[in-house]
Amino acid sequence: MKLKTISTILIMVIALAVISCNANKYADIPKPAGNETSLNIANAGTDTLKFYVNGTLQNLNSYIYPGGASGYITIPDSVQSLNFKKAANKSNYNSNYLFSTPLRLNIPDSTSHTLFVAGETTDKCFLVKDTTASASGGALIRFVHASPNVPATDVSVGDSVSFKNRSFKSVSGYVPISAGTKKLVVKQAGSSTSLLNNIAITVTPGYTYTLYLKGKVNGTGNSAIGFGLLAR
Repeated sequence: MKLKTISTILIMVIALAVISCNANKYADIPKPAGNETSLNIANAGTDTLKFYVNGTLQNLNSYIYPGGASGYITIPDSVQSLNFKKAANKSNYNSNYLFSTPLRLNIPDSTSHTLFVAGETTDKCFLVKDTTASASGGALIRFVHASPNVPATDVSVGDSVSFKNRSFKSVSGYVPISAGTKKLVVKQAGSSTSLLNNIAITVTPGYTYTLYLKGKVNGTGNSAIGFGLLAR
């Protein structure tokens, strides 16, 4: 009887230890009801992702592919713990979280933000405030440099829009842009060396666009230099 009792106690101690570890990792679970905010996840990295808030999977039936975005997800506006898992194949994803310590964000309510995920550490993630303002008779566009492996760039969109000497994590202001098909050219800052060229994007009147850079110099496949285009 004594051996059985000791075994039972040991099992309970181990179970409590596991629960305690998980509670420490996501120490802010659960959050009391309150105001909510909108968060969009832009995948500027090289892996396909699943997205978690306080350990709860958000995109149950979909993945966030490189160069893609989750669309706006409603979350509480208090401090939240965010993490990701990489897809292992088309139907499964890895059991380990991308970040050993969750990324903690405090986003105010009534404001929409986009979180750019550009690597496998939290220092390669950054938050950008969004807006729905639009230019009369046209659209607005801004540029976000979201590749830690690409040097500062000069970017032109069509003949009238340019963003000069933009480095990783830099976010330009919005500028007006006319509707239509525009040629996108990305060069190393102050140089004639093209990183992206002869790429066409379509601008629709009334939209607010965020053009972002992703990938690596000399990368291939999902690691190749590319771009994402978010529209609101």
